[in-house]
Amino acid sequence: MSKSIMDSGVSKTGKKSIPLRRFYISSILAFFVPLFLGLLIGFYDRSFGEYAFNTSYGNLSFIKNLSSFELFLFIFVRNSLIGLLLVVSGLIVGLPTLFILVSNGLVIGAIMGWISSIYGVKVVLSGIIPHGVFEVPAVIIAGAYGLRVGASMMSRIRKNKEVLISDSLIEAIKVYFNRVLPLFLIAAIIESYVTPLIVFSVIK
Repeated sequence: MSKSIMDSGVSKTGKKSIPLRRFYISSILAFFVPLFLGLLIGFYDRSFGEYAFNTSYGNLSFIKNLSSFELFLFIFVRNSLIGLLLVVSGLIVGLPTLFILVSNGLVIGAIMGWISSIYGVKVVLSGIIPHGVFEVPAVIIAGAYGLRVGASMMSRIRKNKEVLISDSLIEAIKVYFNRVLPLFLIAAIIESYVTPLIVFSVIK
């Protein structure tokens, strides 16, 4: 990963920015720790996993009637909005960004655990890995930049005038369009056209 001016800790205006590495670590932990916990809970308590599924996806039964292209559009738009929310909600001192990462990790983990207990780990991995290798990094990147925007906002609240919020936000939005959206696009294509074929072949 190449270092930008923002990553070096100095903005184009000469103001200080907050180094990004620790926010990547925070984003990874905020997503994967709840995911692991949810996985265990969902596997051993099917009712929790089923509840997580019905709460998050119970009202999305209409997707069964969508064509592959319509499904692609739905997934891409939905994930893109979540990614954008991860970035811009950092303006509220990063709390919504953190909540989205934690709650999504917990819910996804619980659903994975629940499905694993019924159909086996192989089915879950076949349904997650093909598009997940693109979708999860997109979430982590958006989360990291959203958290840094939140840290910049907190620094300004503490009257640290050397940190410029606009630089963090502009950089985050650029990264969203240049790196996060392309990853979500690839993930949506795979999830719509490839993942179902893989899952069906595994179930058979």
